[in-house]
Amino acid sequence: MTPLSPHLPRARSARSPGIVPLGLTLSLLAACGGGGGGGGGTPTSGPALIAVTFVGIGATPAAGDRLLLVFDAAVEPVPGASFDDDDVSLAGGSLGTVTAAPASTRPLTIEITLGAGVSFTPGTSTFALGADLDALRATADGARPATATTPLVIRRGDGDFPTIDTLTVESIDGELNGTGPAGGSLQIARTGVRFDVAFQDATQAAPPAAVVLSVDGDTLVDGAIVRAGRDLAGALGATTLGTGTASVRVRDGAALPIGARVATVVVIDASGMPSLPATFAFRAVQADAALRPLESGQVWYLSIDRDLESFEVRTRPPFNQPFVAIVAGANGVPDLLDVFTVLGMRTTPGIADIGDGRSSNTAVLDAFERAVLAKLAQLYEDVDVTFTFDAPGTFPSGASFAYASFGFSQICLAGAPNETGSGTLGIALVDLRNAFQDDDCDEDFAGLRLGVFLHTVANLGLETSNTAFRLAFRDVAPALGGTAIGGDPLDGERLLGTRQDSRAASIDAAITYLATVAAVVTAHECGHSMGLVANGAMPRGLYGDDPVNFPLSGNQPASNANAHIENQSLFPGSGQNIMSPAVDLDAAQSPDTKFNSLNRAYLREKALYDER
Repeated sequence: MTPLSPHLPRARSARSPGIVPLGLTLSLLAACGGGGGGGGGTPTSGPALIAVTFVGIGATPAAGDRLLLVFDAAVEPVPGASFDDDDVSLAGGSLGTVTAAPASTRPLTIEITLGAGVSFTPGTSTFALGADLDALRATADGARPATATTPLVIRRGDGDFPTIDTLTVESIDGELNGTGPAGGSLQIARTGVRFDVAFQDATQAAPPAAVVLSVDGDTLVDGAIVRAGRDLAGALGATTLGTGTASVRVRDGAALPIGARVATVVVIDASGMPSLPATFAFRAVQADAALRPLESGQVWYLSIDRDLESFEVRTRPPFNQPFVAIVAGANGVPDLLDVFTVLGMRTTPGIADIGDGRSSNTAVLDAFERAVLAKLAQLYEDVDVTFTFDAPGTFPSGASFAYASFGFSQICLAGAPNETGSGTLGIALVDLRNAFQDDDCDEDFAGLRLGVFLHTVANLGLETSNTAFRLAFRDVAPALGGTAIGGDPLDGERLLGTRQDSRAASIDAAITYLATVAAVVTAHECGHSMGLVANGAMPRGLYGDDPVNFPLSGNQPASNANAHIENQSLFPGSGQNIMSPAVDLDAAQSPDTKFNSLNRAYLREKALYDER
């Protein structure tokens, strides 16, 4: 991450008690200690055999070699009972004269020591539990293992057991999912969430044969109950297997049991070798409208109409350093376009028609808007939110309205944060769980002007001699010796894309730079107005206001952590967390700048908080 210096912009947020829905509670939490995934349904049958694996020294089974029986739930030997050919259906083969009792060598696995006279062919012979099986039983309830309708091919195990490195939900990083030093308990929706596994295998480079996922509560899947401790991966049919990775999604039609739960995962590698289990504790809640931030989607209107003042470039002694001065009073031109002018992205008169009926100024604005929307779409990928520069209507007078009573929220992309300017890039309402449609264009909310302030970008870029900024604007900003877009008669062709030269690249660079900063700051401020970053650990919040466990950079005061989280350790390169309290101009340009994994899961309505 590029270090933040004192002169770099700080994205601030106004907090209003009227925006925090203090009275909302989750009424069903009182029943969280209960079990079920819902009423009705029929319990599943006994544990099923999911892998049969031969482990031996030679290619041909011999007495003393092992056969691993892997089940989808814990199974144990019946004391005093022997396990032999009478307990299985082994086509054209035999376990030999088995003298050793079956053993529980690791969870889900029964080990059979083969006897003299053993005969079968790994990779070809098939195996099934017999109808007379009496040597094994389910650990949970003593039920007899299920008899498969289709026998399993006996795999040849490589002798190396896979090792699970991590088990997470929605790939949420450890420091944010309740397992890190900040504590808390990850709270997730009952359906739609994904459990992710990363594992190692010293021998097998192929994807695993299977992953077994269970939870310690009865789960309802398509109207049938999957008992606690039984495999959900097979029941859900939504498992993705990759090299060193696996994931299981709780699909529509399934619902995790409400309350504090523990998930357990075992990976079975391609040769049939099972791992030891990994566990993950979480809370599951009913994702009703009181908890979901985007239960009916969200539309954000990006307004560029604000006209409060105008700007001009001046210089300061002794080195004649340029800066963008604020000239009080509206001038009939939106403040955003005034920023365009000082940066050389707009000129008068410009080119009246670049060849498609648009002026050069209109073409630049169109390109800027497209770039902003494209970046926002990338930052909010898979989130039920739409950004538009086309007004969906007129926002009524007032800072906010009940979420379901109005169709959109709005934020202004404009000029300066106040009449004198500052290092502030944006100010927005903090709206916990997105309970309201918000007006982040309010010009006097508790004495603050809300919006995204691109005067700050222009002023700091010129005033601080920011290298990346100067590289982007040196050929178009008059203050840096450039020619404003539209000032060269061939700029029309460059804007149309029919002339590709160094100046065309410079025009693209300038538009992209400003649009990217605008999109990142807009993503940050709109994030606040959709519930980021609630203070406190999960399930109460999203780890906002914790500068101890999530240190701030650049000598920022601890108060900057309020409603923000930096996560510098999770962004080791040039990027940074979108919801950091300070947005670095250079970091905003990095493709690695994005929402942290928990904030992203919240926006996708996978991880939820109570704010109790």
